[in-house]
Amino acid sequence: EAKMYQQALDDIRTAIARAPKVSLFRVEEAYVLLRTSQNEECVKACEALLREDDQNMAAYRLMGLAYINMNQKAKGAAYLKKAEELGDATAAAYLERYQ
Repeated sequence: EAKMYQQALDDIRTAIARAPKVSLFRVEEAYVLLRTSQNEECVKACEALLREDDQNMAAYRLMGLAYINMNQKAKGAAYLKKAEELGDATAAAYLERYQ
């Protein structure tokens, strides 16, 4: 709520440096990037996550939302659909909104 995104991003990146194998930290990084409209960086972060775990539904959801924000709605919807197929209920709600 305080909109301290840069501090949050710095903190998350410190956590990632200390525990690079904890995917939750990298998901949080992608989320903050999305929230700050750094959509291309969000996509890159999600791509890195998916290289390690191609079943990471949060990465698919966040990448889908980033693509939608970049006016690539069809591509974004495809990633949201993949997240939904993996069991992400939040992705299903976003799909309804953007289709």
